Amino acid sequence: MAAFVYKYETVKKVKEELKNKAMKALAEIEDQIMNCKNEITEFKNELKQIRESNTSAGVKISEIVFNRGCQSVVEKKIKFHNVMLNQLNTKRETVLSELTQKAKEHKIFNILEENCREQFKKEQDKIEMNMMDEIAVQKFVRQEE
Repeated sequence: MAAFVYKYETVKKVKEELKNKAMKALAEIEDQIMNCKNEITEFKNELKQIRESNTSAGVKISEIVFNRGCQSVVEKKIKFHNVMLNQLNTKRETVLSELTQKAKEHKIFNILEENCREQFKKEQDKIEMNMMDEIAVQKFVRQEE
């Protein structure tokens, strides 16, 4: 019996590698999103501490002015990180759509391989049956002689 050779094996491997790369890119973006969210939380905590330090008794005017400057800087950092988070989310959506497309392509090639394998098996079974019929005919002819 002959060995099955899938004619699209190289294409299937390339599709699988592209799918894996897309999965890796998605994981990296997810990690960046988590880091960005953590930084936003840290900035919000820092902003809260700055605001609380302004409300304490005995604060000098120079400290209030300094704290307001720090507060505006932290607010700008939060805005920047929110913009960056939105960009990462849109990037995540595009990579996710690419990943679903690549997963569909990979699945199609798997189904195609299964169909080709079944067709190959049917052909091999047919060849084997023809060989068995030929052997049976030869055996029958020998018995009659």
